[in-house]
Amino acid sequence: MPASSDATLSFEGARALLREVRGQLHRDQIVVGMNDVIDLTLVGLIASHNSHIQFEGNPGLAKTRFIEALARLVNGKFSRVQMTPDILPRDLTGQELRHPLQHDELVFKKGPIFANFVLVDEINRASPKTVSALLEAMSDQKVSTDFSGEFSLPSPFIVFATQNPIEQEGTYPLPEAQKDRFLLKILVDYPTENEELAIASIDSLIAEHEIRPIMEVKHITDMRNLVKKVHIEEDLKKQLVRVVRLSRSQDGGPTLVADIIHLGASPRASQALYNAVKAFAFLNDRDYVLPSDIMQIAPSILRHRLIFAERYIMDDQEKLLSRVLEEIFNEVFGEGRERPRELDA
Repeated sequence: MPASSDATLSFEGARALLREVRGQLHRDQIVVGMNDVIDLTLVGLIASHNSHIQFEGNPGLAKTRFIEALARLVNGKFSRVQMTPDILPRDLTGQELRHPLQHDELVFKKGPIFANFVLVDEINRASPKTVSALLEAMSDQKVSTDFSGEFSLPSPFIVFATQNPIEQEGTYPLPEAQKDRFLLKILVDYPTENEELAIASIDSLIAEHEIRPIMEVKHITDMRNLVKKVHIEEDLKKQLVRVVRLSRSQDGGPTLVADIIHLGASPRASQALYNAVKAFAFLNDRDYVLPSDIMQIAPSILRHRLIFAERYIMDDQEKLLSRVLEEIFNEVFGEGRERPRELDA
């Protein structure tokens, strides 16, 4: 049975629910492996009201199953849209239709975007006009119509957009300003050998309809309010902002960074990192942020916000990102710093 939706969650109650959701997702019969993906997604879930997430990974890695299972565990409405070039904005947001009986009236038929968890598969296959409509809804949390007024989207409303890193034919690269709308970009990699052995030997995965809710979707809002109360020291806050600023050569970044990065992250990245590290601390049963939190979360905040110099376009982007962050972390936290456990890198 899901937790009662009447009372506001306490720190302890929220953490207990998160632990239970986390534990259920880590069960092999729901998804196998994906430990860092699960944790980073939960960070995005509770970080702020605009916590949209981009996944990059090849097909067949259980992204759809994972998000649908998460939606069921929190008792949220799930929808999925497979993007293609012929998908129109109205196919996503909905459209105004003639009333079947009163032909002089229009009624608005809501599209699949009216859900708590919206999985947008292969976002880079959608036309720029359709992606623009999606991004507008993500930003405004509502859909505007010509004659029927505005319709608020469910709360919480989270878009999970996937992108295949291999197939580029027939795709439209997302403009940098649109990439910036996603709080996190999470890499979904192939399972380890042991995980794939587990996948191969599982008789049957739990069917989605058999996954029972642990909490109510409104509790996500309660958790976000609790995350705001997580403490971050003033000096650490300055270090967090400096991490982002050093990605910009005009702000005195290391020479290597200036050589590799053509355009650094905007101030929105500082806000995103600030919200995400507090959520990461909360997920790990702390009401305060550590320097290691910043170093663990920064790659997922910055990987879609940095533009590499043209001569590095064909290089391994993750290796470049690691080099850049190593230089920045040395500058901000010192070369003798404690190395955090790597996430999704």
